[in-house]
Amino acid sequence: MTELLEIINLTQLTPLKNDENLGDAVFDFMSLKQIQLKPKSAKTYTESLNTLISFFGSDRSVESITVQELADWIRSIDRKPSGVFMCWQTAGFFFKWFYAVEPYKNPMLQLHMKRPKADPIAGIEPDQVRKILKKIDGPTAARDKAIIAVLFASALRKSEFCGLKIRDINPRTGMINVSSSNAKGGKFRQVYIQGEPLRLLNRYLRKINAEDPDAAVWQTRSGSPLKDTGVQEILEKACSAAGLQSFSFHDFRRGCALAMKRSGADIKDISHFLGHADLKTTERYLALDDTDNAKTAALFAPLK
Repeated sequence: MTELLEIINLTQLTPLKNDENLGDAVFDFMSLKQIQLKPKSAKTYTESLNTLISFFGSDRSVESITVQELADWIRSIDRKPSGVFMCWQTAGFFFKWFYAVEPYKNPMLQLHMKRPKADPIAGIEPDQVRKILKKIDGPTAARDKAIIAVLFASALRKSEFCGLKIRDINPRTGMINVSSSNAKGGKFRQVYIQGEPLRLLNRYLRKINAEDPDAAVWQTRSGSPLKDTGVQEILEKACSAAGLQSFSFHDFRRGCALAMKRSGADIKDISHFLGHADLKTTERYLALDDTDNAKTAALFAPLK
């Protein structure tokens, strides 16, 4: 992490009057942020600022904290690069708030940090999906197999997948309408599934009452809509039966994106299929490894 840290100006701040202590200042700051942030973000802020309090002590005067001490605090954080960056970023927000009236006193303005490059996140592999499908049995096998296959082939987000209605699916062409009410950012789009996933979906649809266009696609055995927690439970049981780790909705989504890339799909087409607004987001999904590099060299070498 040291190489990511750069002290812009080593001139330290002269400790001033013993003003508000760090513990009280962080409490006041978080009282304000609790109203503005979502619970998950507020928790992240709290955890990050707790590292600050642990290092300096809650009774430490905020105005006595120097640039060099903040650099030492950053170097002491035992987290992944992204976690260290989050602590630095959150501390920046805190000190900016604390020195809002006298910004020139803010020591964090002299401490810059490079954002660490995020490692690509790999998802579930096609062979793992096939292994899961082979292990599914029982009275809900048709539904559970359809869920696994369609989730992987469509790369839908959790809200998009669980919110599907009968009217959203064309069982003949495999077209799935992702309604704006379920899509991230409220953007309507269409995706297609083919082959085995479409066959498994049609087999499942024949077993339920698919006459009502407003009915949920994914249903419990009693016919009520299946909630996202229910789908996640199905995923966990299916993965366990196949002797695999538990995969999340997004693991299936990432796995689909990577499988498309390895099959030769253009990244722009993949991005459009996933409903991403930024290609950089799609790039994070494509966790290519050395084997992929070897295949690329073999197929597209400029001289053969």
